Amino acid sequence: MKISIHLSFILLALQAMCMAPAVAQETTASNQLGQKQPLKLFILCGQSNCEGNGDGDKLQPELSTPDQDLMMWSENEKAWKPLVPIPSNAALAKMYGLGATQFGPEISFGHAMRKAFPNHRIGIVKVAVGGTSVLLWSKDFGSPEWKALMDAENFKYNEGQNFYARLLLPQVTHAIEAARAEGSVEVAALVHVQTEADSERLKWAQEWTPRVVKLHQDLAADAGYSLGIPLVVMRPHIQIFVKEAAEVCVIHKSERCFSPYGQAILGGLRTAAEEGGAVTTERLRGLAGLTKLTDKEFESELGKMHLYRPLPACYTQMENFGIMNRGLDGQVAEHPNVVAVRSDDLPTIEGLHFNTEGILELGRRLAAAYRVKADGGQEK
Repeated sequence: MKISIHLSFILLALQAMCMAPAVAQETTASNQLGQKQPLKLFILCGQSNCEGNGDGDKLQPELSTPDQDLMMWSENEKAWKPLVPIPSNAALAKMYGLGATQFGPEISFGHAMRKAFPNHRIGIVKVAVGGTSVLLWSKDFGSPEWKALMDAENFKYNEGQNFYARLLLPQVTHAIEAARAEGSVEVAALVHVQTEADSERLKWAQEWTPRVVKLHQDLAADAGYSLGIPLVVMRPHIQIFVKEAAEVCVIHKSERCFSPYGQAILGGLRTAAEEGGAVTTERLRGLAGLTKLTDKEFESELGKMHLYRPLPACYTQMENFGIMNRGLDGQVAEHPNVVAVRSDDLPTIEGLHFNTEGILELGRRLAAAYRVKADGGQEK
Protein backbone atom coordinates (compact mmCIF):
# COMPACT_ATOMS: atom_id res chain seq x y z
CA MET A 1 0.00 0.00 0.00
CA LYS A 2 2.76 2.46 0.98
CA ILE A 3 4.63 1.67 -2.23
CA SER A 4 1.44 2.28 -4.25
CA ILE A 5 0.83 5.66 -2.55
CA HIS A 6 4.43 6.76 -3.12
CA LEU A 7 4.25 5.74 -6.76
CA SER A 8 1.04 7.72 -7.18
CA PHE A 9 2.68 10.88 -5.77
CA ILE A 10 5.71 10.39 -8.00
CA LEU A 11 3.54 9.99 -11.10
CA LEU A 12 1.54 13.11 -10.24
CA ALA A 13 4.74 15.10 -9.67
CA LEU A 14 6.19 13.98 -13.00
CA GLN A 15 2.93 14.86 -14.77
CA ALA A 16 2.98 18.35 -13.24
CA MET A 17 6.59 18.88 -14.24
CA CYS A 18 5.84 17.87 -17.81
CA MET A 19 2.79 20.12 -18.04
CA ALA A 20 4.38 23.22 -16.48
CA PRO A 21 6.33 24.39 -19.53
CA ALA A 22 3.30 23.91 -21.77
CA VAL A 23 1.13 26.01 -19.46
CA ALA A 24 3.77 28.76 -19.28
CA GLN A 25 4.15 28.78 -23.07
CA GLU A 26 0.39 28.95 -23.57
CA THR A 27 0.17 31.95 -21.20
CA THR A 28 2.92 33.81 -23.09
CA ALA A 29 1.25 33.17 -26.44
CA SER A 30 -2.05 34.34 -25.03
CA ASN A 31 -0.47 37.62 -23.95
CA GLN A 32 1.02 38.12 -27.40
CA LEU A 33 -2.17 37.33 -29.28
CA GLY A 34 -4.88 38.50 -26.93
CA GLN A 35 -3.38 41.56 -25.29
CA LYS A 36 -2.04 43.73 -28.12
CA GLN A 37 -0.09 46.86 -27.39
CA PRO A 38 -1.94 50.16 -27.96
CA LEU A 39 -1.64 51.54 -31.50
CA LYS A 40 -0.28 54.95 -32.45
CA LEU A 41 -1.79 55.85 -35.84
CA PHE A 42 -0.14 58.38 -38.15
CA ILE A 43 -1.77 59.84 -41.26
CA LEU A 44 0.52 60.74 -44.19
CA CYS A 45 -1.00 62.56 -47.14
CA GLY A 46 0.21 64.57 -50.11
CA GLN A 47 1.50 64.17 -53.65
CA SER A 48 4.40 62.45 -55.43
CA ASN A 49 7.07 62.97 -52.76
CA CYS A 50 4.66 61.42 -50.27
CA GLU A 51 4.18 58.49 -52.63
CA GLY A 52 7.96 58.34 -52.84
CA ASN A 53 10.61 57.21 -55.33
CA GLY A 54 13.04 55.65 -52.89
CA ASP A 55 14.71 52.49 -54.16
CA GLY A 56 13.71 49.60 -51.92
CA ASP A 57 16.65 47.51 -53.11
CA LYS A 58 19.01 49.98 -51.42
CA LEU A 59 17.43 49.72 -47.97
CA GLN A 60 19.37 48.23 -45.08
CA PRO A 61 17.81 45.09 -43.51
CA GLU A 62 16.67 46.99 -40.42
CA LEU A 63 14.43 49.13 -42.64
CA SER A 64 13.20 46.40 -44.98
CA THR A 65 12.51 43.52 -42.56
CA PRO A 66 8.80 43.21 -41.63
CA ASP A 67 7.82 43.98 -38.04
CA GLN A 68 4.39 42.79 -36.86
CA ASP A 69 4.11 45.89 -34.68
CA LEU A 70 4.91 48.35 -37.51
CA MET A 71 2.08 48.42 -40.02
CA MET A 72 0.63 50.16 -43.06
CA TRP A 73 -3.07 50.30 -43.82
CA SER A 74 -4.09 48.48 -46.99
CA GLU A 75 -7.34 49.94 -48.31
CA ASN A 76 -7.58 47.23 -50.98
CA GLU A 77 -7.52 44.47 -48.37
CA LYS A 78 -9.18 46.55 -45.62
CA ALA A 79 -6.48 45.33 -43.28
CA TRP A 80 -3.31 46.35 -41.45
CA LYS A 81 -0.20 44.87 -43.08
CA PRO A 82 3.50 44.94 -42.13
CA LEU A 83 5.20 48.11 -43.37
CA VAL A 84 7.54 47.21 -46.23
CA PRO A 85 8.40 48.80 -49.61
CA ILE A 86 5.82 48.19 -52.33
CA PRO A 87 6.40 46.77 -55.83
CA SER A 88 7.82 49.47 -58.08
CA ASN A 89 5.70 51.24 -60.65
CA ALA A 90 7.11 50.03 -63.97
CA ALA A 91 7.18 53.45 -65.61
CA LEU A 92 8.79 55.12 -62.59
CA ALA A 93 11.28 52.30 -62.18
CA LYS A 94 12.41 52.77 -65.77
CA MET A 95 12.49 56.56 -65.52
CA TYR A 96 14.32 56.79 -62.20
CA GLY A 97 16.34 53.58 -62.22
CA LEU A 98 14.48 51.98 -59.30
CA GLY A 99 14.78 48.34 -58.31
CA ALA A 100 11.99 45.87 -57.67
CA THR A 101 10.42 47.93 -54.88
CA GLN A 102 9.96 51.58 -53.96
CA PHE A 103 8.96 53.56 -50.90
CA GLY A 104 8.20 57.00 -49.50
CA PRO A 105 8.91 58.77 -46.20
CA GLU A 106 6.80 56.23 -44.30
CA ILE A 107 9.70 53.77 -44.04
CA SER A 108 12.19 55.83 -42.04
CA PHE A 109 9.36 57.71 -40.32
CA GLY A 110 7.67 54.50 -39.21
CA HIS A 111 10.85 52.85 -37.95
CA ALA A 112 11.77 56.01 -36.03
CA MET A 113 8.36 55.97 -34.34
CA ARG A 114 8.65 52.26 -33.56
CA LYS A 115 12.01 52.88 -31.90
CA ALA A 116 10.72 55.91 -30.02
CA PHE A 117 7.60 54.12 -28.73
CA PRO A 118 8.57 50.49 -28.06
CA ASN A 119 5.48 49.89 -25.94
CA HIS A 120 3.16 50.78 -28.82
CA ARG A 121 2.33 49.33 -32.18
CA ILE A 122 2.75 51.85 -35.00
CA GLY A 123 0.22 52.16 -37.82
CA ILE A 124 0.52 54.41 -40.89
CA VAL A 125 -2.26 55.42 -43.25
CA LYS A 126 -0.74 56.89 -46.42
CA VAL A 127 -2.94 58.56 -49.02
CA ALA A 128 -1.08 60.34 -51.82
CA VAL A 129 -1.67 61.34 -55.44
CA GLY A 130 1.14 62.84 -57.52
CA GLY A 131 0.91 66.32 -59.03
CA THR A 132 -2.09 67.47 -57.01
CA SER A 133 -2.93 70.84 -55.47
CA VAL A 134 -4.13 71.04 -51.88
CA LEU A 135 -7.36 72.37 -53.40
CA LEU A 136 -8.09 68.86 -54.67
CA TRP A 137 -7.86 67.62 -51.06
CA SER A 138 -10.21 70.27 -49.66
CA LYS A 139 -13.54 69.35 -48.12
CA ASP A 140 -15.20 72.29 -49.91
CA PHE A 141 -14.47 70.69 -53.30
CA GLY A 142 -17.07 71.96 -55.77
CA SER A 143 -18.26 74.94 -53.69
CA PRO A 144 -18.66 78.33 -55.45
CA GLU A 145 -15.52 79.73 -53.79
CA TRP A 146 -13.55 76.61 -54.70
CA LYS A 147 -14.74 76.67 -58.31
CA ALA A 148 -13.78 80.33 -58.62
CA LEU A 149 -10.19 79.52 -57.63
CA MET A 150 -9.97 76.70 -60.14
CA ASP A 151 -11.73 78.53 -62.96
CA ALA A 152 -9.49 81.59 -62.53
CA GLU A 153 -6.54 79.36 -63.48
CA ASN A 154 -8.52 77.59 -66.20
CA PHE A 155 -7.90 74.33 -64.35
CA LYS A 156 -10.01 71.42 -65.62
CA TYR A 157 -11.27 69.14 -62.89
CA ASN A 158 -13.78 66.33 -62.37
CA GLU A 159 -15.52 64.65 -59.46
CA GLY A 160 -12.95 61.87 -59.47
CA GLN A 161 -10.42 64.40 -58.16
CA ASN A 162 -12.37 64.99 -54.95
CA PHE A 163 -9.62 63.27 -53.01
CA TYR A 164 -10.87 64.26 -49.56
CA ALA A 165 -14.24 62.58 -49.97
CA ARG A 166 -13.16 59.72 -52.25
CA LEU A 167 -9.79 58.75 -50.77
CA LEU A 168 -8.58 60.44 -47.61
CA LEU A 169 -11.59 60.40 -45.32
CA PRO A 170 -12.76 56.85 -46.21
CA GLN A 171 -9.31 55.32 -45.81
CA VAL A 172 -8.59 57.08 -42.52
CA THR A 173 -12.02 56.11 -41.20
CA HIS A 174 -11.63 52.47 -42.24
CA ALA A 175 -8.16 52.27 -40.70
CA ILE A 176 -9.31 53.73 -37.39
CA GLU A 177 -12.31 51.38 -37.23
CA ALA A 178 -10.15 48.34 -37.93
CA ALA A 179 -7.61 49.41 -35.31
CA ARG A 180 -10.30 50.00 -32.67
CA ALA A 181 -11.69 46.54 -33.30
CA GLU A 182 -8.34 45.11 -32.17
CA GLY A 183 -7.74 47.32 -29.15
CA SER A 184 -6.69 50.78 -28.03
CA VAL A 185 -5.82 53.32 -30.76
CA GLU A 186 -4.52 56.88 -30.66
CA VAL A 187 -4.47 59.02 -33.80
CA ALA A 188 -1.11 60.65 -33.17
CA ALA A 189 -0.43 63.10 -36.04
CA LEU A 190 -1.27 64.27 -39.53
CA VAL A 191 1.85 64.53 -41.70
CA HIS A 192 1.46 66.63 -44.87
CA VAL A 193 3.93 66.27 -47.76
CA GLN A 194 2.63 68.38 -50.65
CA THR A 195 3.87 71.74 -51.97
CA GLU A 196 4.94 71.63 -55.59
CA ALA A 197 1.70 72.10 -57.55
CA ASP A 198 0.54 75.06 -55.48
CA SER A 199 3.78 76.98 -56.03
CA GLU A 200 2.96 77.40 -59.71
CA ARG A 201 0.04 79.80 -59.22
CA LEU A 202 -0.18 82.90 -57.05
CA LYS A 203 -3.73 82.36 -55.76
CA TRP A 204 -3.03 78.74 -54.98
CA ALA A 205 0.18 79.66 -53.16
CA GLN A 206 -1.81 82.11 -51.03
CA GLU A 207 -4.42 79.44 -50.30
CA TRP A 208 -1.96 76.66 -49.57
CA THR A 209 -1.15 77.10 -45.88
CA PRO A 210 -4.64 77.95 -44.57
CA ARG A 211 -6.06 75.06 -46.58
CA VAL A 212 -3.52 72.61 -45.15
CA VAL A 213 -4.62 73.65 -41.65
CA LYS A 214 -8.28 73.50 -42.68
CA LEU A 215 -7.70 70.00 -44.07
CA HIS A 216 -6.47 68.93 -40.64
CA GLN A 217 -9.44 70.57 -38.92
CA ASP A 218 -11.98 68.95 -41.25
CA LEU A 219 -10.41 65.50 -41.07
CA ALA A 220 -10.21 65.63 -37.27
CA ALA A 221 -13.90 66.49 -37.06
CA ASP A 222 -15.05 63.94 -39.66
CA ALA A 223 -12.80 61.04 -38.62
CA GLY A 224 -13.30 61.70 -34.92
CA TYR A 225 -9.79 62.36 -33.63
CA SER A 226 -8.38 65.21 -31.53
CA LEU A 227 -7.72 68.50 -33.31
CA GLY A 228 -4.86 69.12 -30.91
CA ILE A 229 -2.57 66.40 -32.28
CA PRO A 230 0.54 67.58 -34.15
CA LEU A 231 0.20 68.73 -37.75
CA VAL A 232 3.63 68.16 -39.34
CA VAL A 233 4.03 70.05 -42.62
CA MET A 234 6.84 69.77 -45.14
CA ARG A 235 8.05 73.17 -46.32
CA PRO A 236 8.22 73.97 -50.05
CA HIS A 237 11.38 72.91 -51.87
CA ILE A 238 12.88 74.58 -54.94
CA GLN A 239 12.44 72.61 -58.14
CA ILE A 240 15.76 73.10 -59.85
CA PHE A 241 18.13 70.77 -61.64
CA VAL A 242 21.59 71.28 -60.18
CA LYS A 243 24.44 68.93 -61.04
CA GLU A 244 24.59 67.25 -57.65
CA ALA A 245 20.92 66.26 -57.91
CA ALA A 246 20.85 65.16 -61.52
CA GLU A 247 21.02 61.37 -61.27
CA VAL A 248 18.28 61.19 -63.87
CA CYS A 249 20.66 62.69 -66.44
CA VAL A 250 22.80 59.56 -66.26
CA ILE A 251 19.77 57.31 -66.45
CA HIS A 252 18.36 59.11 -69.47
CA LYS A 253 21.79 59.32 -71.12
CA SER A 254 21.09 62.97 -71.85
CA GLU A 255 23.62 65.79 -72.04
CA ARG A 256 23.00 68.78 -69.81
CA CYS A 257 25.01 71.91 -69.26
CA PHE A 258 25.38 73.05 -65.66
CA SER A 259 26.56 76.39 -64.40
CA PRO A 260 29.82 76.50 -62.42
CA TYR A 261 27.97 78.98 -60.21
CA GLY A 262 25.19 76.46 -59.54
CA GLN A 263 25.57 76.14 -55.78
CA ALA A 264 25.89 79.89 -55.27
CA ILE A 265 22.78 80.54 -57.37
CA LEU A 266 20.88 77.79 -55.56
CA GLY A 267 21.82 79.39 -52.25
CA GLY A 268 20.47 82.72 -53.47
CA LEU A 269 17.23 81.12 -54.61
CA ARG A 270 16.77 79.40 -51.25
CA THR A 271 17.35 82.64 -49.37
CA ALA A 272 14.86 84.46 -51.58
CA ALA A 273 12.26 81.75 -50.98
CA GLU A 274 12.85 81.90 -47.23
CA GLU A 275 12.76 85.70 -47.00
CA GLY A 276 9.85 86.22 -49.38
CA GLY A 277 9.22 89.34 -51.44
CA ALA A 278 9.87 90.23 -55.06
CA VAL A 279 12.49 88.13 -56.85
CA THR A 280 14.59 89.95 -59.43
CA THR A 281 17.88 89.26 -61.18
CA GLU A 282 19.55 92.09 -59.30
CA ARG A 283 18.39 90.78 -55.94
CA LEU A 284 19.39 87.20 -56.75
CA ARG A 285 22.86 88.30 -57.87
CA GLY A 286 23.32 89.91 -54.46
CA LEU A 287 21.96 86.96 -52.51
CA ALA A 288 24.17 84.58 -54.49
CA GLY A 289 27.26 86.75 -54.02
CA LEU A 290 27.65 87.09 -57.79
CA THR A 291 27.54 90.84 -58.22
CA LYS A 292 30.55 90.55 -60.52
CA LEU A 293 28.21 89.16 -63.18
CA THR A 294 25.95 91.40 -65.23
CA ASP A 295 22.21 90.75 -65.20
CA LYS A 296 22.50 89.14 -68.63
CA GLU A 297 25.41 86.91 -67.56
CA PHE A 298 23.62 85.88 -64.39
CA GLU A 299 20.44 84.99 -66.27
CA SER A 300 22.53 82.96 -68.74
CA GLU A 301 24.07 80.96 -65.88
CA LEU A 302 20.65 80.55 -64.27
CA GLY A 303 19.32 79.13 -67.52
CA LYS A 304 22.03 76.46 -67.54
CA MET A 305 20.64 75.04 -64.30
CA HIS A 306 17.48 73.74 -65.97
CA LEU A 307 14.89 75.41 -63.80
CA TYR A 308 11.53 73.69 -63.52
CA ARG A 309 10.11 76.84 -65.06
CA PRO A 310 12.13 79.11 -67.39
CA LEU A 311 12.62 82.82 -66.93
CA PRO A 312 10.69 84.88 -65.99
CA ALA A 313 8.16 82.31 -64.66
CA CYS A 314 10.77 80.85 -62.31
CA TYR A 315 11.02 84.20 -60.49
CA THR A 316 7.26 84.16 -59.97
CA GLN A 317 7.50 80.63 -58.58
CA MET A 318 10.25 81.71 -56.17
CA GLU A 319 7.96 84.50 -54.97
CA ASN A 320 5.19 81.95 -54.49
CA PHE A 321 7.56 79.81 -52.40
CA GLY A 322 8.11 82.89 -50.24
CA ILE A 323 4.36 83.36 -49.83
CA MET A 324 3.94 79.71 -48.82
CA ASN A 325 6.83 79.82 -46.34
CA ARG A 326 5.63 83.07 -44.74
CA GLY A 327 2.11 81.68 -44.53
CA LEU A 328 3.39 78.52 -42.87
CA ASP A 329 5.40 80.58 -40.39
CA GLY A 330 2.18 82.40 -39.49
CA GLN A 331 0.32 79.14 -38.89
CA VAL A 332 3.16 77.79 -36.75
CA ALA A 333 2.99 80.95 -34.64
CA GLU A 334 -0.81 80.83 -34.39
CA HIS A 335 -1.30 77.10 -33.78
CA PRO A 336 0.84 75.42 -31.09
CA ASN A 337 0.41 72.00 -32.68
CA VAL A 338 1.68 72.96 -36.17
CA VAL A 339 5.34 72.28 -36.98
CA ALA A 340 7.22 72.90 -40.25
CA VAL A 341 9.97 70.69 -41.69
CA ARG A 342 12.66 71.91 -44.09
CA SER A 343 13.09 70.01 -47.35
CA ASP A 344 14.84 72.32 -49.84
CA ASP A 345 18.31 70.93 -49.03
CA LEU A 346 17.42 67.28 -49.63
CA PRO A 347 18.98 65.44 -52.59
CA THR A 348 16.69 64.69 -55.51
CA ILE A 349 16.63 62.46 -58.55
CA GLU A 350 16.07 65.17 -61.11
CA GLY A 351 15.46 68.32 -59.09
CA LEU A 352 11.87 67.58 -58.12
CA HIS A 353 11.56 64.12 -56.57
CA PHE A 354 13.70 63.13 -53.61
CA ASN A 355 16.09 60.25 -54.19
CA THR A 356 16.55 57.30 -51.84
CA GLU A 357 18.66 59.16 -49.28
CA GLY A 358 16.52 62.28 -49.65
CA ILE A 359 13.28 60.43 -48.92
CA LEU A 360 14.85 58.58 -45.98
CA GLU A 361 16.11 61.84 -44.50
CA LEU A 362 12.71 63.46 -45.03
CA GLY A 363 11.08 60.65 -43.05
CA ARG A 364 13.60 61.09 -40.25
CA ARG A 365 12.98 64.85 -40.15
CA LEU A 366 9.23 64.39 -40.06
CA ALA A 367 9.62 61.94 -37.19
CA ALA A 368 11.92 64.27 -35.27
CA ALA A 369 9.50 67.17 -35.76
CA TYR A 370 6.66 65.07 -34.42
CA ARG A 371 8.70 64.12 -31.37
CA VAL A 372 9.53 67.76 -30.64
CA LYS A 373 5.92 68.90 -30.99
CA ALA A 374 4.44 65.92 -29.15
CA ASP A 375 6.87 66.54 -26.29
CA GLY A 376 5.84 70.19 -26.10
CA GLY A 377 8.99 71.58 -27.68
CA GLN A 378 9.50 74.08 -30.46
CA GLU A 379 10.51 73.72 -34.09
CA LYS A 380 14.23 73.32 -34.65
